[in-house]
Amino acid sequence: MALNEVQKRVKNLRKTSNCVELIPEVLKYTQHLLLVIRIVGSFLCTRDATQWRDALDRLKKNPDSKIVDVLQMSVDGLQHEEKEIFLHIACFFKVEREDCVKRILDACGLHPHIGIQRILEKSLITIKNQEIHMHDMISIMS
Repeated sequence: MALNEVQKRVKNLRKTSNCVELIPEVLKYTQHLLLVIRIVGSFLCTRDATQWRDALDRLKKNPDSKIVDVLQMSVDGLQHEEKEIFLHIACFFKVEREDCVKRILDACGLHPHIGIQRILEKSLITIKNQEIHMHDMISIMS
């Protein structure tokens, strides 16, 4: 997600939510790292201000491993099959064509069309030029 997309989401958030006062705290927590902003933003985007506060307080309990905690929260939210897909991508399919990966994972009975979409929604992977990409920091968690 580009900085412009983050700015658009913040603008939309201001129109639709009372979470605006928490945005500086989120940015401070994420240390303005786009990857972490994406993950935290993806987690918080459908939640209210009370849930934002709870999530931020929970994440702050482990200050030495902030980024890992944020990433781990996203991974933990995956269902069993989605975790399997995540592990397959981390180990074997980084920078592989999405259609090829889906065919292979479908042959394994892992329902990749919805699974990959959910992993994408949690910002654990990105799709660029029809290829699946995963940040090295995330793949290390697998």
